[in-house]
Amino acid sequence: MDPIHLRQANYHFVADCVRTGASCSVIGLSNTGKSMLLRDLAARTAGTDHTLVYVDCNSMWAATDQGFYEAVLRALQETLARTVSNAPAGLLDQLAACYRKTVQPESQFLVPLGFNDAVMHTFEALPGGMVLLLDEFEEAYSALDSRVLLNLRALHDKYRGRLAYVTATARPLREIRTDNTVEEFHELTTHNERHLGMLTEPDARVLLLDYTNRKGVDLDEDERSYVWHQSGGHPGLLLAAAQLLIELEVGAPALYRQQGLTLVTQRLDESEIAQTECVKLWQQLSDREQNELLQFVVEGATDLTQPILAALQQKGILTTDPVSLFGERFAAFVRRRRRAELDYPEGIWIDVDAGDVWVDGRPLPTLTELEYRLLQTLYGRLEKLCDKYLIAESVWGQEYIDKGDDARIEKLISRLRKKIEPDPTLPRYLVTVRGRGYKLVQHPAKQHVSG
Repeated sequence: MDPIHLRQANYHFVADCVRTGASCSVIGLSNTGKSMLLRDLAARTAGTDHTLVYVDCNSMWAATDQGFYEAVLRALQETLARTVSNAPAGLLDQLAACYRKTVQPESQFLVPLGFNDAVMHTFEALPGGMVLLLDEFEEAYSALDSRVLLNLRALHDKYRGRLAYVTATARPLREIRTDNTVEEFHELTTHNERHLGMLTEPDARVLLLDYTNRKGVDLDEDERSYVWHQSGGHPGLLLAAAQLLIELEVGAPALYRQQGLTLVTQRLDESEIAQTECVKLWQQLSDREQNELLQFVVEGATDLTQPILAALQQKGILTTDPVSLFGERFAAFVRRRRRAELDYPEGIWIDVDAGDVWVDGRPLPTLTELEYRLLQTLYGRLEKLCDKYLIAESVWGQEYIDKGDDARIEKLISRLRKKIEPDPTLPRYLVTVRGRGYKLVQHPAKQHVSG
């Protein structure tokens, strides 16, 4: 399918960087369209002198140097096989050999050499430049050894004007890593950053029209306006609202359309997809941004400090003129969090819809999937004993019950305690019942004995 041509100003900014051999950075919160922009760029420049290689860093088999090089070389081979109709004889065979050297090296020292050789063969065989479009780069960038980033910089300098990088992350690279060893890589994109924010209303309507056309339905103006106001231009929320609206509203008699929109709003409040999108956005804000945003819900724009206001507007969380939250779905999410912060009393509470945990009225840091499963299991039997067999089945699955790995359970209990207990060495909420299991206590006594 042809790409949807959205964010033309952002597209042209990145395309101009590519044409001049300059690296750049695309910055935007979760599901705001970074991947769409990079894929659009790759599709619209196919067949030109530039070879654009789209690399989904989520496809890395491990967040390691070898995992990164493997993902890039795999994407390079797939791109050339698909887009270069007259690839020079032997190039794909050379790249396959470099790939094997990278994934099955006789020595780990050969891993970067295999990658560098692949880049060299590509430039020897093809005219023009090559651009690596590094999508979902944040986790990889956090984990990679600095030598990988220095190698990328060295290759950029060696093939100056012919090799460039486009990175897509939720935060600027300089905020993800601050160590001096990656400064040379930072320099490549420092002066070429593009913040996405949310879609403009015209772009949001283009995306909605594309979606409804593919579904074979036609929305009226009230329905299109409803989706815009609910999503505020966030693509993920837009598609979630549109999907529910199509399921519940389209085809109903005009007399019942308004009732249908009310029902869609209720379903959106319960929608796991919409809730997940809001949670992802929230978690990508700093603690200070979250705190001031919660205050803003009650106090208004005058309560926001200027740096936080500017940062939230740059990210698209707040609009300008007037200052407000970008869409009704996210605004409702923040209001619920604010009420929760004010209403949750002392003790431990789980907001199942939001996936949030509160201890003594304070939200906890994000739990891992296993930590959250464990807490859900204990919370489902609040004040009651949970033995190791119940915990093993609920957290890891039925096939794990007979393995009896007490150490693994104890390690997970310890990790959870570090997040929910004021003093993990003297647990008050997650207590051990010696020889029998564990218990989650809602309103703990002054002291509990732990094993």
